[in-house]
Amino acid sequence: MANELLCKATYPLLGNLSSGVKEEVENFLGSENFSARNATEASYWTNAVIYAGLGVHLGMGTDISGMGAVCGGLAGAMLATLEGFCREASYNHDIQTWGLSETGGKTASLVGKVVSLPLDAIMILNEKIKENKRGK
Repeated sequence: MANELLCKATYPLLGNLSSGVKEEVENFLGSENFSARNATEASYWTNAVIYAGLGVHLGMGTDISGMGAVCGGLAGAMLATLEGFCREASYNHDIQTWGLSETGGKTASLVGKVVSLPLDAIMILNEKIKENKRGK
């Protein structure tokens, strides 16, 4: 029970990573403990709060701090909403870019994709090595 709760507590963070990384985590921990799709959905909501909060924080530094904070918060919330719509738009589609695939419904956030690029590259290289060994 504690293990399952700990895994679910990672949803807001791990939900931002690429689908390949999330699927590896799901395979390692088991689908009963970690769901890549649920982690993605959890990250939509936490990103909205984080982006809006970051916008408010950045807006507080402007000369008109009250209005700057409101505008910054709205800009952050709009960015999170746009990112969420784009991620959700891929729900029934698989996206293939430069050998990196995003499985429908489990796409990474922009920040999560940048963070998980090295892991994606390692997984792609590992798969290519396995294919070459099978081919010989």
